[in-house]
Amino acid sequence: MKFNLFDVNKINCRYFSRGEQLELFKETYLDLLPPEQLLFPKHLKNGDAVLDLGCGAGRTTMHIHAITDQVIGTDISEVMIETAQEKHPGIEFRAMDASKIDYPDNHFDVIVFSYNGLCYLYPEDKRNDAIKEIYRVLKSGGKFIFSSFSRYPPYTLSSIVNIIATTMFMGFRSRYKIHLTRYGVTVNYETSPDEEIKLMSEMNFELEEMIPMQERVGFFGYTPDISTYYVFNKR
Repeated sequence: MKFNLFDVNKINCRYFSRGEQLELFKETYLDLLPPEQLLFPKHLKNGDAVLDLGCGAGRTTMHIHAITDQVIGTDISEVMIETAQEKHPGIEFRAMDASKIDYPDNHFDVIVFSYNGLCYLYPEDKRNDAIKEIYRVLKSGGKFIFSSFSRYPPYTLSSIVNIIATTMFMGFRSRYKIHLTRYGVTVNYETSPDEEIKLMSEMNFELEEMIPMQERVGFFGYTPDISTYYVFNKR
């Protein structure tokens, strides 16, 4: 059974745009994640023109702005963009679909799409369209910094429930997985580093660096790779 009874992109957008989840991004999730703390100072410099896709309430944008003031934050959620504008009035924000980037060719030195934002685009063709658009608006030699969910998440009770829900609504072989959380429902693309590197290479990107992002699960010190951060160069 295909997951075609709902607009998946709207489901994902709603998840981040209301209720307690929105408040968390407004007031709590403000710091850079460990891979971002390593990658941003290393690959961004003063004067770089940066596009921060999927910026949400401006969490990453405000840290990028501390490195270079030539940064623009975009998100498909108008609620998130309004929140970002209120919180960071000195930074430019725009509502925009990452698969239809409204900027000319060869415009940005760096594009950032963190917190697995690329994985919330559905279907896979739309995700690939976003990668093509990112390639188009990047300058030659420009950098694309992003993260993607691991296909092999930790096996917990909640992950088993998610697998069952995904199998029922999307099929056993779906690259997307339904996530049922206390904040609502999301549908996320999951992949492996080998597959991501292969895909990006086919789209004329070259891997420069990758850092796994780990998260402790349960009470026994189990720390699997939840996602991976990548830096690719436009060939």
